[in-house]
Amino acid sequence: MRSAAARAGCVLLFSGGLDSTLCALHLAGEGLEVHGLSILHERRPAEEVRAARTLARGLPFASYHEVHLRGLAFGPPVDHPVARGRRASLEGVIAHRNLVFWSLAANRARAVGADAIAAGHTPDDARSYTDSARGFFRVLQRTLRDSGIRELGSLTVRLPLHERPAAHWRRMMHRHGPLLAATWSCWRDGRAPCGDCFACRQRERVAGRAIAHNGTKGGIDGAQRQRLRAR
Repeated sequence: MRSAAARAGCVLLFSGGLDSTLCALHLAGEGLEVHGLSILHERRPAEEVRAARTLARGLPFASYHEVHLRGLAFGPPVDHPVARGRRASLEGVIAHRNLVFWSLAANRARAVGADAIAAGHTPDDARSYTDSARGFFRVLQRTLRDSGIRELGSLTVRLPLHERPAAHWRRMMHRHGPLLAATWSCWRDGRAPCGDCFACRQRERVAGRAIAHNGTKGGIDGAQRQRLRAR
């Protein structure tokens, strides 16, 4: 049981990308205890993992936890267009990804006593993937409520990037540009972003000149880390 003086908590699925980092800053700005949860799997770029770990040291996380899906996330089903060698906007798809990831977030929330679970799904995601659409999250919320486990049934599913207008996120990108430059969005594994995959093109379209995309080269300096942790 949480004491009356304790802050409300939220488990955030954290990739080290632009969207989940914006969500971390936003949720912490609401006064929540934010618990970062990073899911490691065979398809995840090494630079993204490094970016997540670097950012986690500077972001105001109450805790940061990694789960490794060893052998469970080798990519799309064999009959998927990507698996047949045709690159498309579906590149990066992992079968049942969001169902698995959000289930792990709910389990982590129970462990840390959080009230909510969240991730950085965008309105564009909702138009492109059925398991990022509102209907999926309504079913997820109902399933948690019907689980018979009190701690899961009381969880709130949050999509911060749907909750505020685009202007709010643009202001945050300008305010936190140097920090956000340390995020990694590219779907492909390399020492530098490819600039060609869907995620890279989407980042350029959304963020434009507000931030660079230089992996973790920007880093987080001591003063910036202190400011973030004081929020």
